Amino acid sequence: MPEVTSDVTLPFGEIALNCTVSKAALGQKVDENAGYAIHDTVPNSATLRTHFVTGFKDKCVRQFSAATALIGDIGTHEVVRYLPSNAKHPYSAADTAYEQIKASFCGAGRGQPCGKKLDQFARNTTFITAYESFADNAEWADMLLYNGEVAAIGPVAR
Repeated sequence: MPEVTSDVTLPFGEIALNCTVSKAALGQKVDENAGYAIHDTVPNSATLRTHFVTGFKDKCVRQFSAATALIGDIGTHEVVRYLPSNAKHPYSAADTAYEQIKASFCGAGRGQPCGKKLDQFARNTTFITAYESFADNAEWADMLLYNGEVAAIGPVAR
């Protein structure tokens, strides 16, 4: 993963390591789950701007650009991803990585919910969805955070 400083604006859909940003420069914490938090540098803006994510093993933040970003828990991800109506949608890089990690942790096959281990799995696993704009046809990218690392990031195919 590339390393950047706060003065760098990343292209949408990319994420980088930032070990130099001060806590004061992170911006406002806007969402959190599973030990990770999103910080927005200009929370009242509708433009593409820098966001930071905290909660990683190395104590460095991860930096990405988005107009808005949301954290989603894995239980919600499974309910939505496994809807029969979503079977026709291709898997993103984050979906594919989730299925591999879930199979190892939960013993559940592709397209099957984690089951009894979901709460334990959810303690350190979450998704961030970043949107490029507020437009109706906005592009978005999903990031899978697992066990203190970025497990995957990629645009969502439509």
